[in-house]
This record gives sequence, structure tokens and C-alpha cells, in this order.
Amino acid sequence: MTTSALEESLSRRLTRLDSQLKIEYELIGHRVSWLLVSNSFLFGAFVVGLNNASLNGGIQKLIHILILAIPVIGLASSVLVALAVRAAHEVVSEFKVVRDRVEEEAHRAFSYERLGVHIKSWPHIVGNWPPMLLPPLFAVVWARVLYEVVG
Repeated sequence: MTTSALEESLSRRLTRLDSQLKIEYELIGHRVSWLLVSNSFLFGAFVVGLNNASLNGGIQKLIHILILAIPVIGLASSVLVALAVRAAHEVVSEFKVVRDRVEEEAHRAFSYERLGVHIKSWPHIVGNWPPMLLPPLFAVVWARVLYEVVG
């Protein structure tokens, strides 16, 4: 392979890898944003339900069903988002290992600057705490709420 063909090949591979990483991080961001927004609505609905639990009439049974259903929905959505975020981070890890290898090859061959954040670096690890920790935290809170509701 000629020098220019090798450089073009490395550049295309880096572009594709960076594009895939961007997609995975956007998916993580969307999942966590959705979880935060949906949980705010669920917590609000739960509190309103608790405040109206003593109402008389036909709606009381529905309110009691909702008081049970809302924590179940909150727990299930939190667990599912936690699993989805974890899966996305696995994909990111695989792509970053490949990208680090390609960047190293491009650096050796053409003195390309290494731009990627290494997977074991402090900024990468700490920067991923919110999407990794918030979904399980919500799951624990909803599990506790469900425990209190069921009694």
C-alpha cells in the first residue's frame, strides 16, 4: 500500500470510528435524558396520587392502583435504561480500543495527533459516572418506594 493510500485508509477508519462513538454517546445521552424527564413526571404523579389517596368515590380504587403501578413503572424503566446504558458503554469500550490502535498507527506513520480520550483515563471514567450511576440510583429509590407501598 502506498503512503498516501495508507494515510487515506487510516483517516477513513478514524472518521468512521469517531462517528460510531458519537452515535453511541448520543444514544447514552438520549436514554439518560429520557429517564430523568420520565422520572420527574412519575415522581410528580406519585405525589399527587398520595395526596389524593383518601378521596372518596369511584376514583379512589384507581388512585390506589396508580400508587402501586407508578413505582413499578419507575423501577422497570430505571433498570432497563441502566442495562441499555451499560450495553452502550460496552460498545464504546470496544470502539475506543480499536480507535486507540488506529490512532497509534497513524501517529507512528504520519505523526497524527492523538485526540481520543483513553478509556482508562480519569476524564473518561469520571465523565461517565452520571449515565452509569443515575439509572441504578433511580432503580434503588423506586424499589424502596415500592417496598413502602406494598408494605
